[in-house]
Amino acid sequence: MSVGERMKPVLIAMCGLMGTGKSTMAAELSERTGFTLLRSDEVRKELAGLHKEEHRHEEFGEGMYGEAYFHATYSELFDRAASLLDEGSGVIIDASFKKEIYRAGAKEVAVRKGVPFLLIECVCPDNEVKRRLQERERLGEDLSDGRWDIFQRQKSDFETVNKKMNEKEYLVIDTSEEGELNIARILQLLEAL
Repeated sequence: MSVGERMKPVLIAMCGLMGTGKSTMAAELSERTGFTLLRSDEVRKELAGLHKEEHRHEEFGEGMYGEAYFHATYSELFDRAASLLDEGSGVIIDASFKKEIYRAGAKEVAVRKGVPFLLIECVCPDNEVKRRLQERERLGEDLSDGRWDIFQRQKSDFETVNKKMNEKEYLVIDTSEEGELNIARILQLLEAL
């Protein structure tokens, strides 16, 4: 699939722990497919009345990282995705999807709109995640407020993805591997949809 070539609409949920490369993969995939990218970090900050580049280092599960904000953020992401799908655009939602209820919510939007659904779980060795998060925090250029200490808590709170999912709807990629190979695997699966 080349840039500019139009794919039929698909709803893609980029899933995984912070620092595993979801946003990098989602941005690359958006560029390759022309699908609209919706980032949970951006929507969450919008709902909190913050500029998207403003950082708020709150404790795990508190403030805009509490369950009420998660629910509001996913609800808004799903509403925006539904509208974009109605307009004929494919959509990529970049979020942790740490709970099965959010994954099911995304799939429900796809089913309701009559488009294929794909859940892509990004994984990466912890030592690489730590390096990435420390570098991200040092540079201060990313939308995410993710930090290594929060990663530890998120990891214990992350609900394992149901491995019985349809293999055409679920793909695990290790983002410590060569990025172009991962993108090729995703594009091949999208073409099969």
